[in-house]
Formats: sequence, structure tokens, C-alpha cells
Amino acid sequence: MLREQKREPLMCTIYLLRSMWKLKPAVLDKTGSLDYWQAGKSVTGINTIEPTGIIIERFSGAITQHQLADRKKEQGG
Repeated sequence: MLREQKREPLMCTIYLLRSMWKLKPAVLDKTGSLDYWQAGKSVTGINTIEPTGIIIERFSGAITQHQLADRKKEQGG
């Protein structure tokens, strides 16, 4: 339908109206339970922006510590 020049504006309008129709309830929903998440609903716990490498190092360190703790428990220590 979008390949035909005569129908393209009509289909774009239909898609725009459909997306606006779905977005309005999501914007008004304070619980955030709908599909569309707006900035402010999903980023409230972010205090700083960190490079990905640092986050990966932190997680790998936590996994290593967890694995070492599990080994100590298995060895009885």
C-alpha cells in the first residue's frame, strides 16, 4: 500500500492516527503498565551515566565474588 503514490499519504495518515490513538492512554497511565514507556517513567532510578565497560567490569567482578563465595560454601569454609 505504501508503494502506490496515490495511497501513500492516506496510509501514512492512518498509521499516524493509529499510533497516536495507542500512545495517548500510555501517556496518561501513571502506573507505566502499558506498552509505551516515556522518559521519566523508566529512568527515575538513574543517578549517573557510566561507560559500558565500567558496568561490565562491575558485573563480572560481582559474578566472580559470588562464584568464590559459592566455592567456599561447598568446601565448608
